[in-house]
Amino acid sequence: MIKISTTKFDDDTIKKIEKALCAWFNSTFVVAYLRLAFTTEEGSFGHIYKWLVGTIPIPDISNEKVINYLADVFQKYKDILWVPFEKQFRYVVKNRRGIRLEYDLDIMEGLSRAYNIPANKTKWAYDLINFYSLILTVL
Repeated sequence: MIKISTTKFDDDTIKKIEKALCAWFNSTFVVAYLRLAFTTEEGSFGHIYKWLVGTIPIPDISNEKVINYLADVFQKYKDILWVPFEKQFRYVVKNRRGIRLEYDLDIMEGLSRAYNIPANKTKWAYDLINFYSLILTVL
């Protein structure tokens, strides 16, 4: 469980944190992490142990830059009508572009800026497309 001290943050910051976490939890990085944790599957649904959700890696939400960059990603994509992940990944692998790729690149770019790590979007795009191909082998 993620606990956010409400005495440390004002209401606007808490709303930004919620948006930032929403953006992060919808990234391919978290989706792949959870997919690997499936204990069983029923049709297109996977089951995981409840305690495993607490092990999801989360960027440092005490870092204002992280909060702002991820909240910006949320704002940018909040009105997108997303198709199922498998379709998103297949489209990107086939066309070398797509909303899923842009979304994950924006997540990576925001975190790289927050942590002052040089960005290399061309390499990241190449690596993400390969990652999506691998994910498709287990979907």
